[in-house]
Amino acid sequence: MEMYRLRSAERLLREYAELEPQSIFLASSDEFNDPLEGNYSLKFQGDTVVWHNLFKHFLLCMDLSFTIVMVPDGDIEKLNFPIHVTESGLKTDLHKQRFSKIKTRFFDHKEIKLLIGYLSSRTTPLTKELLFPIFSLITDFALESITFSLDEFKMLPPGNLPNLLQMTMKTKKEMIRSFIPAIKKLEEPLSNLVINELGRTIHETQLNMYSSSETIADSRNLGNFIFNFPERYLQNIQHLVYHNWFAASFMGCFPERMDLWSHYADSHKGACLIFRTKSNSTEENFTLEFERGPNHQLNFEKVEYINSKIEIDFFKQIWTLNVKNLNTEWYTGLNGEKSKLWIENPIKEEERKLHWNIFSKIKTQKTIDWRQEAEYRICIDASFGDPPLRTFKYEFESLEGIVFGINTSLNDKISIINIVREKCRVANREKFSFYQARYCHSEEKIVKDKLNIHL
Repeated sequence: MEMYRLRSAERLLREYAELEPQSIFLASSDEFNDPLEGNYSLKFQGDTVVWHNLFKHFLLCMDLSFTIVMVPDGDIEKLNFPIHVTESGLKTDLHKQRFSKIKTRFFDHKEIKLLIGYLSSRTTPLTKELLFPIFSLITDFALESITFSLDEFKMLPPGNLPNLLQMTMKTKKEMIRSFIPAIKKLEEPLSNLVINELGRTIHETQLNMYSSSETIADSRNLGNFIFNFPERYLQNIQHLVYHNWFAASFMGCFPERMDLWSHYADSHKGACLIFRTKSNSTEENFTLEFERGPNHQLNFEKVEYINSKIEIDFFKQIWTLNVKNLNTEWYTGLNGEKSKLWIENPIKEEERKLHWNIFSKIKTQKTIDWRQEAEYRICIDASFGDPPLRTFKYEFESLEGIVFGINTSLNDKISIINIVREKCRVANREKFSFYQARYCHSEEKIVKDKLNIHL
């Protein structure tokens, strides 16, 4: 079986130079071009203890992330989001002491208690989308508690941020005080519409305020941080259920559609690599080798295109933590009270199997809008997290041929031919297939014509 991989000339020859070292980079699920890629629908419903701990975790992630903003020229966009942080895992006694004060100040606000009370009393779950307005409401409370603590410990840079936060918190307090009593009177399907409208109002208020604030205008990082943190937190929270994973995409048939070449091959200026797979029983295997070690086989997995997403109960499935940490960090309250979700006995093996079987499905499902891609992918898990470890070197014999795009430049074609010609010489290989793509008007699709290129 042949697999096809569209690449731009930039990736093949210049920016990443993938052709010369025979490299395939497996991207993080967070880096895929479809925002719903690898996504699943998290549902949030639980008692006071777990909602309190979700807010605490949000606060803890913000505290660690905010230090990046305080560093001159620190780039918040490049922040490795600390989603796996735990309070017990803080590195120093000073940090633990400071966070204890942050936590006390934050949870002392009546408005925070009101929100937790409302969330724990709901009889239907919230989605991530509905949680966004809630986290947008509490962001200023969280950041005010953090900056107050930093100031107390003489760690806060000079500026007008504390005053700005006091002003924005006043607005948020008024929103919560009017929002909670009103929403409790509504049936929950209708209350969800009110939550969505609240999110729009917060977004609008923030845009007006931050666009006219000198404090925010003078610090791009600070503005990005305050505005984007709730969304970034919710984007990363799924990694508490399943660790991040990485994949490289291929097509199970030659890409005949114009839009595929436009999107993945830089408006037809790139090329399509043709790989020959090795068969192993009923599975198709593509042999890759680590640059640092022996041959390593990775299986192709066929992507399934579906209309619905898998739903997961977040508070019951935080299984990237062991049971001890799960009970301590998520199922124990401020005063030592236990959540209804407290785990007394080890998780049963059949439950673990079901959990990880669902993960396998998540990695190979996309929305039906992408079905024309006929995608296959190779996947690896979180143990390969660093980018250098996610770059695999494939065996040259697995590369069967290359199809030039309709708009591939002469210089790029020559560069590709010369690289392949040299590799064939070194490998003592006599056959390699080159093709030229063209649009066939009678068939209304892209076809490939064989080129007789001398090796």
